[in-house]
Amino acid sequence: MKTKIGNKCNRKWSFFFFQVRKLRTDMPKDKEKKPREPTAVANKRLKQEVGHSVKERTDCPYLSTISRGFLNFDNERKCSVTLVTNNIYMCLVCGELFHGRGLGTPAHTHSLGTEHYVFVDTGTGQVWCIPDMYEVRDDSLSDIVHNVDPCYSDKQITDLLTKPSTGYRITDRSEFSVGYVGLNNLKQTDPYNASLQMLLHVSPLVKHFLQHFVYQKESKRSHLRDSLGELYRKIWNPFNYVGQVSPRSFIQELESATAGQFAVGKWEDPQVFLHRLLTLLNMAERKARKSKVNKNTKTIIEEVFQGEMSVTTRTHNVVDNPETEQREVLEEKVSTVPFFTLPIELPKSVLSQSEESRNSLPQEHLQVLFEKYNGVKERTKGLGGNKAESSTYKIVKLPRYLILFFDRFKKDFGTMSKIRTLVNTPLTNLDLSEFCTPEAAATGAKYDLCSVVVHEGGLGSSEGGFFKTYQHCKQRSYWLEMEDLRVTKIDPIDVSVCQAYIQVWERKITTEEDS
Repeated sequence: MKTKIGNKCNRKWSFFFFQVRKLRTDMPKDKEKKPREPTAVANKRLKQEVGHSVKERTDCPYLSTISRGFLNFDNERKCSVTLVTNNIYMCLVCGELFHGRGLGTPAHTHSLGTEHYVFVDTGTGQVWCIPDMYEVRDDSLSDIVHNVDPCYSDKQITDLLTKPSTGYRITDRSEFSVGYVGLNNLKQTDPYNASLQMLLHVSPLVKHFLQHFVYQKESKRSHLRDSLGELYRKIWNPFNYVGQVSPRSFIQELESATAGQFAVGKWEDPQVFLHRLLTLLNMAERKARKSKVNKNTKTIIEEVFQGEMSVTTRTHNVVDNPETEQREVLEEKVSTVPFFTLPIELPKSVLSQSEESRNSLPQEHLQVLFEKYNGVKERTKGLGGNKAESSTYKIVKLPRYLILFFDRFKKDFGTMSKIRTLVNTPLTNLDLSEFCTPEAAATGAKYDLCSVVVHEGGLGSSEGGFFKTYQHCKQRSYWLEMEDLRVTKIDPIDVSVCQAYIQVWERKITTEEDS
C-alpha cells in the first residue's frame, strides 16, 4: 500500500518538474539572461512609467538606530563582501560598506541578517530604508549627507576663510578648528602630510577646490585633481565626526600618476613631493581648460605660485687675480625663467653629523640668505680650459604666494649630512624690494609668513627624523604645530627661529589688478 502511494507521489512530482523544465526551455534567452538595471536607471524608468518617483517617507521608525560614531567616510568605497566599487551603500548603524540595495544584494542581506535597516548611497547621498525600499527624507540626516560629498556655497567658503569656525568630535565632544585638523600617517607619509598641510591652507586654492562645480562640469577630468579636491572638502568640513582626515585615496591616485614614485610606506623628500605635485596639478588644470580658454590664460597654480626670474649669464676667461685683473666677457645672455619655487642655500661650513643643543646651533637671517637674488652676486662654474660661466639672478615678477626651498641636506663623497643652521625669519613684512626689479617692487614686495615645514631629528625615518608643519591660523591669529594627527598651539618665537625646510609666504596686495 505504501509503495503504491509513494509511486503516485513520485509521478506527481515528476510531472511538476517536467512542466517547470518545459517552461524554462520555452522562455526567450534574452529575458532569461537580462542584466540587473542600475538603481538610478530603475528609478528613472519607474518615474516615467508610473508618473512619480519611488516612495519617500519622513517618518522612518529606524532613525534612532543610526550610530554616527561608527561612520568613517575616509574609507575606500568598496563592498566588504564582493569588493566591487560601484553602487556602494554604507550601513548607518555599523558603518560597513555593501553593494546594491535590491533583493539578494549584500546590503539587503546585511539588513535582514543584522536588523540594520538604514543605509546611505555613497554616490548620491540618498538615505534608504533597505528592507522596505523607501527613501528617507529627514532634516536630521543633513550632516550625514554632507559628509558623503561635502559641498559649499560661496558664502560658506568666504565664512570658512575669514571667520573662526569650531567643530566637535562626536566621540568625546572635544573641539577643533575647522580646516586645521590632522592627517593620518599611513606609513612613512609624514613628508607628504607636511607638504599637504601647506597647500591645504593656501586661500586661493581652498576657494578653488571647495567650489565643487569647478571640476564636475569639465569634460576632461583628472583623477589626481579630483581626489585632491575631495581632500580639500574633507579638511574644511565643519561636520567632521573625528576631527581628522586620511589622505589614503589621494596618495593612491598620486602613486598611479607618478608610476609609484610616491606611495604609502615609501619615504620621499617633501621638496620633491611638493614640486612634482604642483607640476602635475598645473598640467591637469591646463589640459582640462584647453578647449575652453585661450592658451595664454594662466591656471590657478600659475596664478598663485608662478613668478619670473631674470638670469644673466656671462661666459668669460679665467683670471688669476680677479681684484686686479679685468676679465674679458666672451658672451652674455639674458633670459627670463618662470619658477614655482626658489632655492635658498645654507652655508656649508656648519655641516654636522651629531645633534646639538638648540642654543649652540648657528643662525642665519633670511635676508642674508636672499642675497643670491640681488642681481649682483655671481655664481661661477668652470667650463674647462681657460673659460668660466658666471650667472646673476634678479626677480622680475613676484608671485602671490612665494615658496622657498632650503638646501638643508648635502651629499659629500656618498655620505648624506644635514645642515643644522637655524633660519631667523620675520613673521610679517618680509621686504624683497632689493631683490627684484623696480617694476616688480611697485606692485608690492612685502610678504607675511603662512607655513613652515620643519625637519627634526636624524637624517631619515630610520634615524628618528621626521617632518612637521608650523601653520598660521589667520581666522584666530595664532600659530599651530601640525605633526600628523597631533595639532597644538605653538609660540611664534619657535616659528621665527627654526630648522626650516620649506616656507610659504603670502604677498601683501597693494594694487586692484592683483586683487
